[in-house]
Amino acid sequence: MAFREEQITSVEDNQRKRKLTTPQTIIVCVVYLFCFLILSFIAGSIIYILIFVSDLLVASSPELAFTLNNVNLYTFNFSNVTSTLTSNLQITFSCKNIDSGDYHFDGIDVYASYRGQTITLPTIIPPTFMPESEDVVVWSPYLNGTEVPLPPSLASSLIQDEAAGTVLMDFMLTARLSSKVDGVKVKNRLKVNCPSYVMFGNRNDTNVIGWAVKHPFENEGCHEV
Repeated sequence: MAFREEQITSVEDNQRKRKLTTPQTIIVCVVYLFCFLILSFIAGSIIYILIFVSDLLVASSPELAFTLNNVNLYTFNFSNVTSTLTSNLQITFSCKNIDSGDYHFDGIDVYASYRGQTITLPTIIPPTFMPESEDVVVWSPYLNGTEVPLPPSLASSLIQDEAAGTVLMDFMLTARLSSKVDGVKVKNRLKVNCPSYVMFGNRNDTNVIGWAVKHPFENEGCHEV
């Protein structure tokens, strides 16, 4: 009889313990669930940030292919007396969008240089929109430089190059463009160099205009600097 009473007492104690521990179990479950939700939110935020940053990095390095197509060189006169160069030319270059996004050129500055020396004033090209799908945009700006002084070393090199009939010129493009990534406007700059050998003819050549040559190119490549 006493043993049965002990069994009954033990059962009652276990029931009391269950009644006491059930609320605690619920609280623990709620805490674990809350922690899981917080960790899931943090992990999701990190993944979103990484994807967003990767998109920004892609947008900051647009895949645009610039090509120099043609140069009309009207004037290229060097004065030995004043050691100055006067030039007047028109270039044609194109840009092909091989990226998957749209770009807006806020402006492009174009100028010519000879062995690192700028020989024309920069010409500003108006803003241009370039959509995706490999569209091509073509520009034909005029470049002018009047009595641009050259140091003696460059003057000597230029005289030798003119005598040889070929002058290596760099046509520089500084582009300011913008795009949108997930509704955020991203701006960046590009500096492109289009080097090319400009060949001079003689006065009897039908391509010569004054002292200069009209010279078409076979898609001379440009590179980013």
